[in-house]
Amino acid sequence: MKKELIMQGMGWGHMPRYLIDGDLHNGKVLSITGRYFKGGALEIVAARRRHAPHGPVANRLWEFIAAQSHRLRSRRGALE
Repeated sequence: MKKELIMQGMGWGHMPRYLIDGDLHNGKVLSITGRYFKGGALEIVAARRRHAPHGPVANRLWEFIAAQSHRLRSRRGALE
């Protein structure tokens, strides 16, 4: 919803870079990062108990995180 409001020109806000990369590239949105509004970077950590049973949803989520982790690592330098 927040992205839709921004895309409709009804406001501005922080958005994860991966959600707006295409829109930045084609000029649909502009970054307001600058001298006084620097933006930032986050470190995300995923952890779970190794020897505890997990349900099907937790297993699928973990598989997704593992599959996408290379994309997140490779973009880290570009976001800082």
